[in-house]
Amino acid sequence: MKPIYILIFVLAFMATTANASSGTRGGGNTAAAEFSQLADRIINEIRQKPWIKVSDFYPDPAKLDAVFRKTKVFVSTSKLKLNGKSVMAINDPKKNEITFNLKEWNKLLPEQKRVLVIHELIG
Repeated sequence: MKPIYILIFVLAFMATTANASSGTRGGGNTAAAEFSQLADRIINEIRQKPWIKVSDFYPDPAKLDAVFRKTKVFVSTSKLKLNGKSVMAINDPKKNEITFNLKEWNKLLPEQKRVLVIHELIG
């Protein structure tokens, strides 16, 4: 019976990583997949608690989810610059892409990762 559970676990893991590697949600990188999973959790939390206020407004979880479903998440090993300034992440809504710096991401505490993801979601 244990081999069945192992097989189910492996198939579930493969389905998750296949989705992440498709370029639509995670770009095939575990850090990008972590970013995407965290975004999904945050959107669900907002959906379950509509009184949550983010940056002085109440975000619409349906809109956030719809936009994020179209967004590709990428990881960069190079430093990112926006308008000549070093940044940890860049959200390009025209391309439906979020790119973040892996080295900086790995330095963050879990709560700091949440803050960055929220910032990029509403940005």
